[in-house]
Amino acid sequence: MKKICCKCKEEKSVDMFYKNRTKKDGFQEECKHCNDIRVREYVDKNRDKVNKRRRDFWKNNPERYKKHLQKGRLYTENNREKERERTRKYYKKNKDKELNRGKKNRDELADNYIVRCMLQKNKTLKSEDIPQWLIEAKRQEIKLKRILIKGDKDERQKTSKWL
Repeated sequence: MKKICCKCKEEKSVDMFYKNRTKKDGFQEECKHCNDIRVREYVDKNRDKVNKRRRDFWKNNPERYKKHLQKGRLYTENNREKERERTRKYYKKNKDKELNRGKKNRDELADNYIVRCMLQKNKTLKSEDIPQWLIEAKRQEIKLKRILIKGDKDERQKTSKWL
């Protein structure tokens, strides 16, 4: 069976159209390619709105979110080399962006940075197990260490001037 796309006006096989039970013939008016372009443009123009809707959906459906994460982890485990190569390519392409993101997280002491620090020291912990109050306490500890280290550097610079 053939159908004409309302956007590109090309005649295509019905398997090139998404299904839609509300339409007479059971398929969308636009072909998959035109639909994908339209959706991509919408997402690009309304990034904040789309992200908020996605966050709200996952927040309201925690079980589905858990399954979604497990599916992603399973894929990563089964395709470890493929994922490493994908990550390498992305990093090479976006090296400056990634370095700045890491620096920003370190400088601002973002939660994900602190959790990563804690997980490196204690391999038995999981990120879900770390309560917010502990993250705040670790943040304060890191701030104090940074102040002490900065103070030590300042002190060393003062003494080296006199020598």
